[in-house]
Amino acid sequence: MKKTIMAIASLGCVSVLCGCSMMLNHVLPARESTTTASKEMTTTAEAVAATEAERETVTEKPTEPETTAAIVTTAEPTLPNDEWKEAYVEYIDSLKQLNMAGFALIDLDGNGIPELYFDSGFTAGGGSLSGYSDGAINTVRIGSGGNYYAGNRLCCDSGRMGGYTNTVYEVGNGKISMVFSGCYVAKASEFDMDNPDDFNYSYSPDFSGNFVDISYDEYNSMFSEAFDRGSQQVIKCPYNPSTIVDAIWDY
Repeated sequence: MKKTIMAIASLGCVSVLCGCSMMLNHVLPARESTTTASKEMTTTAEAVAATEAERETVTEKPTEPETTAAIVTTAEPTLPNDEWKEAYVEYIDSLKQLNMAGFALIDLDGNGIPELYFDSGFTAGGGSLSGYSDGAINTVRIGSGGNYYAGNRLCCDSGRMGGYTNTVYEVGNGKISMVFSGCYVAKASEFDMDNPDDFNYSYSPDFSGNFVDISYDEYNSMFSEAFDRGSQQVIKCPYNPSTIVDAIWDY
């Protein structure tokens, strides 16, 4: 009976040992695999680190600073608008009786393009005021001599032998418009220019040339509203037919 128990015990021990051996066989390969994977991860990490180091070495190379000197442009320089100059020169070429003529360039409206003032030099020849707008020149005929400007307005005082006119023009962006048209005529062949009672006064409401009689006070009030005579300046003509063209191109 004792032998049987010992035999059974011996078999149990053998079974336990066999089971442990099998467990070891399963566990050991797993540990070896883990170790191998760890080695592979270590190797990969070292490779990545080496690659990063190489990249850092490359980026550490000095780069050439950017300079504006390397920028090259082929753009054409901006040229001034000379169309108004050409228009004025063509207009001057069309004028007659230039032997006594005088010219002036006055930027009445302050838009950078001056108006062209022309004075023939004698009453019958008259004069003109020209502006440039929307690609074209526009001109109004005015009397010769006795002309003034104040701000963006020009006043033409003209007449002789007892008949006189006051005409006021306004300039805006090169366009010229009439804002007042009046006249006064002597009542007799003999008159005093400083005596308002020696004249009859009238004005044209629609600038058509049809005049309506008004009193001196009404005339004076309307004229003063249209033109600031307190700040008026006489228009002088510094250019003659030989110098005006160069003055236009040089403006």
